[in-house]
Formats: sequence, structure tokens, C-alpha cells
Amino acid sequence: MTIEDLEQRAAFALAVIDYGARGIVPDLPYPLSTFFASIRGDIDNSVNSRTKNTGGRPRKQQVSQPTIFDETNGSDVTETGGFDESKQGVPIPDAQEGNPSLNSPNPSLSPKPSPKGNGASKPPYDAIIAYLNEKAGTGFKASAKATQSLINGRWREGYTLEEFKAVIDAKVADWKNDPKMKEYLRPKTLFAASNFEGYLEKAQKKAKAVSDYAKYDG
Repeated sequence: MTIEDLEQRAAFALAVIDYGARGIVPDLPYPLSTFFASIRGDIDNSVNSRTKNTGGRPRKQQVSQPTIFDETNGSDVTETGGFDESKQGVPIPDAQEGNPSLNSPNPSLSPKPSPKGNGASKPPYDAIIAYLNEKAGTGFKASAKATQSLINGRWREGYTLEEFKAVIDAKVADWKNDPKMKEYLRPKTLFAASNFEGYLEKAQKKAKAVSDYAKYDG
């Protein structure tokens, strides 16, 4: 079997690099998950061999999971196919729209400062929601107060219209054809303070991987 799609090949290459370097088990769609499973043992053997030669300890594998918004209690939980850790005795901090730093214990993940003038300008609510509706096939209203509050929060943090579009494009590609996940293509999931930056970072990494792969493949 081969991977014909250029974007899928780049995403697969990035996943293999992350797993080999940091032990992050990727959450890949079919058929990429099948390809990864077929070579995972070879990657582990290679890593263990390098670790043995350098006298280090084998690394602990970690599972990286994005977050989704749980409608039942208004909190953000990991994407586990409906499994809510808050119902299993695992405390999950509530999203604090007014204090985004509470959602980013790591200083490097704190929201970026607003560029001069961005916080004072009016967010392009209509353009953002029109783009979401076009790409995801949804019918959200730009005039909804809850939606405007989410967009305004990210806009005041300095994010641009193009970055909103990048997040929308990335999650539409991930979720639109997934019956369980496509319902999360909505403002309160995509633009939540605890989700947006992570989604954007992943979208930017994927775009860079596609660009880099195209340079070497061409």
C-alpha cells in the first residue's frame, strides 16, 4: 500500500518524526493509522537501540489528544470519543474566558500579546462565521452573542482573520467526514480559549510539513 495524497504523506511524515523523537503516539485517520501501526515496531526498535547505545533509559510513550467542548457541563475535555474524564473522578479545570492564562500553565503556551491596534478594532464576525459555514456546511449566525464573545476573546489576544481560517480549515479536514466529530465544527469548540491556540499550532505545523515535503519531493 502507498499514500498517494501529498498532504496525507506530509502529515504521516510529521507523525513519524514526533513519535520517534518525543514518543507521542499520533491520532491518525484511516488509512494512515494502519500504515503507522505497521512500522511502529521498527521505530521502537530503532529508538531502543539508540537508547541502549547511549546508556539512557527508554522513553515513556505519551498520547497527545486535542480537546473538545463538553456541552453537558461547559468544560473542555480530551477527545476520547465521548469519554468524559470529569465524570471519572479526574479533575479538569474550567475554561476561564476572562483569564486565558489559567488555561495555559506553561508560560510558552500563554496567549500571544495583542498587536498594536488589533484589540481596538472590531472583530470580523461576519467573515469568520461565513467562512465556517461555507467550509463546514453549517448555519451559525454571526450575530449570536455567545459566538461574538468567543471571537472577540481571540481577536483581543491578537489572532488574525487568516489564523481563524487556518483553524477552521484544519478542523474541517479532520472532522467533517467523521460522524462522531463533525458536530464539534462549531464556534464554542473551535474558538474556545483552551482550544484555539492548540488547534492553530497543529494547523501551522501541518502546513509547514506539507511545504517542506513539497520542496524535497519536487
